[in-house]
Amino acid sequence: MIGKYWQISTISLVLLVVTFAQPGLSDSSSNADPVYSEPFCLKIFEEVAEKARSGSWQISDRDRHILTQCRAKFPPTINSQIPLPTAAECLLVVKTLVEGGLSKVKEIELPEEKVRSIERCDEVLKYYSMPSANMLPTLKPNQKLVVDKTSYQTQAPQRGDIVVFNPPNLGQSEPNQQPLTRRTIGLPGETVRIENGKVYINNKFYREDYLTQPATGRSQSFPIPKNSYLVIGDNRNTPDPSIVVKSAIVGKVVWHF
Repeated sequence: MIGKYWQISTISLVLLVVTFAQPGLSDSSSNADPVYSEPFCLKIFEEVAEKARSGSWQISDRDRHILTQCRAKFPPTINSQIPLPTAAECLLVVKTLVEGGLSKVKEIELPEEKVRSIERCDEVLKYYSMPSANMLPTLKPNQKLVVDKTSYQTQAPQRGDIVVFNPPNLGQSEPNQQPLTRRTIGLPGETVRIENGKVYINNKFYREDYLTQPATGRSQSFPIPKNSYLVIGDNRNTPDPSIVVKSAIVGKVVWHF
């Protein structure tokens, strides 16, 4: 049980909560934020972990902000000798945290050799918010997303996967541009044609039962290059489809709420 190692891993679990609870796509900061020292941050980490262990801690906006800034400046040391956990193991912890809180995490049954590996879940999962209506009705604006960063290390994206990807201009011509969320429709070497709102892959109609509104707009054809994918929002009346290279894909959305 995780509870057996509760004293060891509480700080990591608390930081998982803080990361996941962020309202935006990434840790937020501004020039007005105070500069926290390492001793101060270590003290805050220990105080919050102690409150969490006692079951008396409820995260406040102030706690979240301080912990986020401290974590960005002084990330916890992770032993690289600890095996990397699987996405399923990390997702189990995250779901339990969200649905049952820290106290429920102690009840999770994991093999002893896996418990310490949970400290490395940030290397496996990434957390986002859905900022727009581009994926309606599947994903609603402001829903939280959990992305498996390891999903495409051993396999290629599959048709129908919902993915988060970095657009080509991320941080360049549009400094406020953030990663985007779309559904994978076209695979390398295929030609996708969109006509009257319907999708044809290599001239064969592709049925999409998750769509609820008819799409509008011009007819388009997309020859998909090697190692690239055509991604489209489920809300087909939003921005045009995009061709994305595999290296730009952050990972697969494995949970949302």
